[in-house]
Amino acid sequence: MNTNELARKCNISVSAAYKALYHKRGVDAKTREKVFAAADTVPVATAGGKPSVGVVLPARPGYYWDAVYRGIKSEIPSSAEAHFAFFSSLGSGSEGLHAIDFVQNLDLCIVAPASAPVVQARVAALAMKKPLVYVNEGLPTPHVATVCGNHYNDGYRLGVAYNSVFPDKKRILALHVHNGLGAQMRTNGFIDAISEGGASIIGNISLEDISAPLASVIARKIKADYMEEFDCLYCATGVTNYVCLALQKLKLLNEVICIGYENPLGNAAYIENRLIRLLSVSNPFEMGRTAARVAVSFLLHGKEPKEKTIYIPSTIFENK
Repeated sequence: MNTNELARKCNISVSAAYKALYHKRGVDAKTREKVFAAADTVPVATAGGKPSVGVVLPARPGYYWDAVYRGIKSEIPSSAEAHFAFFSSLGSGSEGLHAIDFVQNLDLCIVAPASAPVVQARVAALAMKKPLVYVNEGLPTPHVATVCGNHYNDGYRLGVAYNSVFPDKKRILALHVHNGLGAQMRTNGFIDAISEGGASIIGNISLEDISAPLASVIARKIKADYMEEFDCLYCATGVTNYVCLALQKLKLLNEVICIGYENPLGNAAYIENRLIRLLSVSNPFEMGRTAARVAVSFLLHGKEPKEKTIYIPSTIFENK
């Protein structure tokens, strides 16, 4: 079945069918699953004579993973070829499986392992046959290297900066709407650091406490349970913009500050009005570039890095 026939069968555009089948960005998970369910055969990337690298990455959040993609792409030389396969997010299941299968015949793979156990099992099986470089936390399987952030250290450094910049703000409300390992480790580091300065977490809002991580919902929860009890809102995961909107709705702009882990470009308005005061900013471009350098060095020259885990530190952005 060709792409035109597949598009007609799925009642989608030819472009959408092609993007779904070949793991391009720009289609949603439901469309991709529909296409794979309808296809009689699915494509598998093949090398064209050069040493080949398969790259499996999430598409969301775009500001982060697009930078990883650009970093990887910038370091693949003309003497090698790269085949990219995207799935929606780190929480993807069957999408992640299809993406892994797409690159299974290439010489080396750079993989951001999805969190679904079935995907991690497939990655572990692939690691028994191919050299792998993990970008983001890797799995305990044979691999060339893992390139990632040191989440605990990132959180600790944010806490140290908080103690220094805001020594009088001791009451911190935490927001956790994603409980991944990275977020937990960052928060552990942050708590250890602020405790040394005498500050503490006075409450925690998790996804179990609210119906959705939206500004209006967060605002209602704060008003019901925490109004006037805190002077800093610590956002452990990437919904800082909704947190800022919630604080604005509650008219706490001049009383409460917001800190967390986020991309400054995506929160320019809240930085400008000084609601966001501290951010731990990761460097996904450098993460991608480093992963590609390690992969190419191993693929073309057989050189393994000195360390199995290579940490790319974040920087602390202070809104003075």
